[in-house]
Amino acid sequence: MLSASAEGASGLYECLVALVRVIFCVIPACAEMTTWRALGALIVWQSEYKDTGLRQRRQRLFLQPSTGLMS
Repeated sequence: MLSASAEGASGLYECLVALVRVIFCVIPACAEMTTWRALGALIVWQSEYKDTGLRQRRQRLFLQPSTGLMS
């Protein structure tokens, strides 16, 4: 009887150790990787958006007859 409860406690301990490893090792690593991916995607999106915005502004400047640039 005593050995059965010792085995149960050992199994519970191993389960808790595995849970702590997941919480403190795997989840932060995934979160950090996701954060870096999200940050990289944001930088790429911002540069593409900025590039598109500049292109649109240039087109508006040079294509509008009211500015007098293309008259």
